[in-house]
Amino acid sequence: MIFPSPFMIRKWRARVQNFVDEYREDTRALEEAYTGSRYLAGVYVEEDASEAIRVVENLFKILEVIEDNVFS
Repeated sequence: MIFPSPFMIRKWRARVQNFVDEYREDTRALEEAYTGSRYLAGVYVEEDASEAIRVVENLFKILEVIEDNVFS
């Protein structure tokens, strides 16, 4: 198995860190919604759900690039 270079690892780490910095509040809201949906009665609006989906899709794009580079 060929491992990624340190340069690529730093590049991916920076990309993930940028995502975390940009979407910190959104990911907290996702966590609260997940926990709340399991244990509390709550109401969420369509706008919140759409934003959550957008954040997760962006995360999946980043992870897909990393996965393709690591396992290709």
